[in-house]
Amino acid sequence: MKWVLILIILVIFGIGGFFTFVKLNPPLINGGYGMSESDETVVISLGNKGMQDIYFTDVHVNSDEPPKETAFQVVEGGSGFVISDNFQDEDEFEGHFQPIKRTVLRAGTDSVPYDDEDIIYGLSVSSGERIEKVKVTYEYFGLRFLKEISVE
Repeated sequence: MKWVLILIILVIFGIGGFFTFVKLNPPLINGGYGMSESDETVVISLGNKGMQDIYFTDVHVNSDEPPKETAFQVVEGGSGFVISDNFQDEDEFEGHFQPIKRTVLRAGTDSVPYDDEDIIYGLSVSSGERIEKVKVTYEYFGLRFLKEISVE
């Protein structure tokens, strides 16, 4: 009985330690970004350094205002991202746009491509005003995270 209690306590501490580690080391990384001339549209390169997939839940700009439009650009590293406020027109580049809530950022993806075949993810955000900060809410291992990215 004593060994069972010790084992249960060790498992509880192990799980608690794991989630503390995950919370202190968020997996979402951002690389470079590009902006339109009006500073109202931005594309931010994102990656996942974690062990599990990332699921995106929400995006806000500046002081928690909802953006006019958001989407992910999913492209091969050789073609790069396009800075456009029209997220429906995929004729401009060699990738595709997909909604934020349908995008899953796979574990081990980098924000910078190492070769032309690497798949990279660019968060495209368009607002009616100058964008200074983008706030991305996502879930990882069932925990909710908020990443603030300055684009000044």
